[in-house]
Amino acid sequence: MNPKGIKLIRLIYGIIVSIMTVVSGLLLIVACLQIYHCGGEQIYTAEKVAAAFAPIAIPVYITLALVVGSFLLALFLPAEKKRPQMQKQYALLLRKAYEKADLQICNTEILNKINQEQKKRRLVLVISLALWVIGGIVFLPQACNSSNYNKELHLATDSIVAIVWYLLPCTLIPTGCSIFSAYYSRASIRRELELVKLAPRVVNKTPQPIEKLDRKLLYIRLAILALALGVITGGFAAGGTADVLAKAVAICTECVGLG
Repeated sequence: MNPKGIKLIRLIYGIIVSIMTVVSGLLLIVACLQIYHCGGEQIYTAEKVAAAFAPIAIPVYITLALVVGSFLLALFLPAEKKRPQMQKQYALLLRKAYEKADLQICNTEILNKINQEQKKRRLVLVISLALWVIGGIVFLPQACNSSNYNKELHLATDSIVAIVWYLLPCTLIPTGCSIFSAYYSRASIRRELELVKLAPRVVNKTPQPIEKLDRKLLYIRLAILALALGVITGGFAAGGTADVLAKAVAICTECVGLG
């Protein structure tokens, strides 16, 4: 088989595995919520887990089979070993091209095209993020509403099927948009790179803006690290570790039916 056919098969297979992984993960979350809302003295017993898992067993097992199949796919249809070095570095090449380009004396038409490419990429990204936010806003209230769950575990299938009707569009549509956004952004960066190359070159190159940007990123990372250390220290001081340990022990014993 030619390399293009192998690449297409791997791409389609990867998309299917990604979608099934997300769907199976959300189904497992819904099943856990179903057990939790059933209540009782022993929440996560082996019998309840088995009864709640039965309706979603098929998609979960299909996902596991696809994951195993991905290893076989890599064995029988391996990816191309020698890839062009530029294939995954368009963003870096674009940054270097901006360092060498003098946009102040660049043609107005080229500048307008560059701005259009940047605006289109931002628009596609914003739409993708908005779809994920909307999907979460639509799905989470339904998943957390106890009235959507049957108290009888033998009727759990009806509850899970009802939740799945909200789950599928809330995940498949944003996932498809995210995949389109990734491929569109890459193609847009390539087009912008060609436009930046048409701009006049800088005579005296000064790397100061890049150094300033790197310093800002360093300061932001250090601030986040300090904030994280402060929160962790506060949790230790408040005795949060003991609470977490007690809850972890209780959940683990309940899951295997020992609690």
